[in-house]
Amino acid sequence: MADRLAEALVHAVSGDITKRGPAEKMLKEFEQRNFPMYLQQLCAQVQNPKLPIPARQLAGIQLKNTIVARDEQRRHELEKRWLLLQQQIRGNIKMQLLHTLNVDEEKLRNIAAQVVAKVAAIEIPRNQWRGLVPQL
Repeated sequence: MADRLAEALVHAVSGDITKRGPAEKMLKEFEQRNFPMYLQQLCAQVQNPKLPIPARQLAGIQLKNTIVARDEQRRHELEKRWLLLQQQIRGNIKMQLLHTLNVDEEKLRNIAAQVVAKVAAIEIPRNQWRGLVPQL
């Protein structure tokens, strides 16, 4: 999945609409097929130095958009889906996000900070990310 996801991310930020449309469809399919793996792979792609920065940014944006939405009903659905993930998977994703806060590329740090904030907004009120503040 990793190579196909990386390729889809590169094509999804392409100026070529004939590549972008199918790539966006593929991203949705990955999310629907294996949500936990999709999230973990998005984190890995944000940190993948072989990908262009725009594709890595998109991986972060996709990650954020799987966790939060503007519509209140959709936001609750996404929060519930996040909370239903195994604690170990959530922990791995959070650890990868925190590592991304230290990368050289500012754009990647910014998107990682946004995702950390969204996850924290879900978990801290539920006492589920107690170690966040000391880790920051």
